Amino acid sequence: MIKVFIVFLIVLVFAFLLFVLVYIQNKIRDETFNPTKESNLPSESQISARYSVDTGYTIVKSKYDISYDTTIIFCKGRQGTIRTEYRKIIKAFKYFPINFITCDYPGFGYDYDVRTPTYNDTMDSVINMYNEACDTWPNSKIIIWAHSLGTHFALKLCTILEDEGKHYKLILLSPFSSAIGLKTDNRLIAELISTVVDILDNIKLIQKINSEVMILHSPTDDLIPISCSKDLDRECKNSILIKISGAHSNPIFTIDNGNVIINFIGIKCNNEDLLSFIRAVNSSKTLNF
Repeated sequence: MIKVFIVFLIVLVFAFLLFVLVYIQNKIRDETFNPTKESNLPSESQISARYSVDTGYTIVKSKYDISYDTTIIFCKGRQGTIRTEYRKIIKAFKYFPINFITCDYPGFGYDYDVRTPTYNDTMDSVINMYNEACDTWPNSKIIIWAHSLGTHFALKLCTILEDEGKHYKLILLSPFSSAIGLKTDNRLIAELISTVVDILDNIKLIQKINSEVMILHSPTDDLIPISCSKDLDRECKNSILIKISGAHSNPIFTIDNGNVIINFIGIKCNNEDLLSFIRAVNSSKTLNF
């Protein structure tokens, strides 16, 4: 009887510790977000914007009176809004012959006062964004471009697409390899817990990717070290690592970088438009991906 009680007690303690670990894991994942408020929807002439009360995310896409063969789905990072910090990056993509779609995650921007950002809501919004892109431009090839925290949700989406046999290419800009590579208020706890359970583990996700992957990272990134990208490149089946310059919130592209990117995407772009794209991205010094 005593042995049974001891076994029961051990199982109970183990279950409690597991519950605590999972709880902390989810709390850390949710607290990686740093949302900002925006009172107005984007109103650029080249785009359409829509806010969904039910889902909480604000979708922004290029107007579909002209449709191209390529669609870029852009997954933003942990802070900033598409109307303010991301405005220049949206304008930069207009120089490419592409369809373009991005979104503010639930709890960001226009939805700031409605709800608090969570991991699951953000993942749902990325999936919804992909589905909307496919519905709007059904015959277009898909390029998923993500930055910083957005790289995790892009990789999660890609594992779903892999299971479904869907075709796509992936561009990761300044990605992290795990929660240890992220700057959070609970960094010490994240480092301790991530040795036991998965927290934002991009290494395991990228190991499941068979499609082509381009990784862009600056050796002078002040937030996420380039070693994270080297780890991801090493574990990926079909990737190329391109070094850029600049800081985490201000990536700097060159003509050489730009040519590699458009060749990877598979679009034709004249030198003038490529230069305009590079100037637009390089001038985005206030971007907070």
